[in-house]
Amino acid sequence: MNEYFFPWAYLNAWEYFHRRFYLEYELWEIEDNEHILIWRHLHRNINHEGVSEEDGVLIHRQQWVCSDRLLVSGIIDAVDDRDGWLVCWEYKKVKMGNYLNDYFQLGAAALCWEERLGREIGWGEFFYAGNKRREKVNFSRSL
Repeated sequence: MNEYFFPWAYLNAWEYFHRRFYLEYELWEIEDNEHILIWRHLHRNINHEGVSEEDGVLIHRQQWVCSDRLLVSGIIDAVDDRDGWLVCWEYKKVKMGNYLNDYFQLGAAALCWEERLGREIGWGEFFYAGNKRREKVNFSRSL
């Protein structure tokens, strides 16, 4: 295993806003604000590492994974094992939208899981707390 991994949350921040990335991850100028507090509130029930079963679906929560090939790592909110198919989940505080930065983060998580388990992950899903909607994201070569 490599000693240095780039957190996939950084990929999200870089794609979202370069200046913010520089301020937060180069200068470490990070302050709690309303968005951080809402995120913490949303994640209070899902930030417990472990494996559980709900309605016949095996759910891995807060699992750290990495890719030796890509040198990225992170903690995925949840991974469902549904009838032999793995589905990566991310919870977002915003309303559903077309957020390329979030797709990068979810795609990186899926690539790490595929490398770790030697199994293909065909899609992931977002849960948007802002309007309580789910979005299925098919993983493609372009993503």
